[in-house]
Amino acid sequence: MKTLVKTYDLLIYGDETYKTAVNYTQSLYNDPITLNYEGVKYILDAGTSDNLTILQDGIFIYVISENRGLQYIGLQVFNTELKQEEGSVFLGENDISEYGEECTATGILDKDIDEQIKILFQYL
Repeated sequence: MKTLVKTYDLLIYGDETYKTAVNYTQSLYNDPITLNYEGVKYILDAGTSDNLTILQDGIFIYVISENRGLQYIGLQVFNTELKQEEGSVFLGENDISEYGEECTATGILDKDIDEQIKILFQYL
């Protein structure tokens, strides 16, 4: 997998034209962040304070959004050949923190990106 360079050139924050995105299903209260890749627009399940990492492996784009302050992480997978979202997962504070039952996602925010992806793939 490779990290897409100039990632923020691919993103539009507060995109007012999000209804043209391939994964648009309903009107949103706030204009979302969109990923614009090769002329195709995808709505991201991310907030403006999230740290975004965008990776590519062949025809697949992986968007990891993490927020250490709010203790969550998410992954969206897009198929650029079919121009569709393949899947997504969101793990909140109860899923990743050390209290409660142990799970494979405990401490995920402290791991490197390769380990994060391996863990998130288990939940897709």
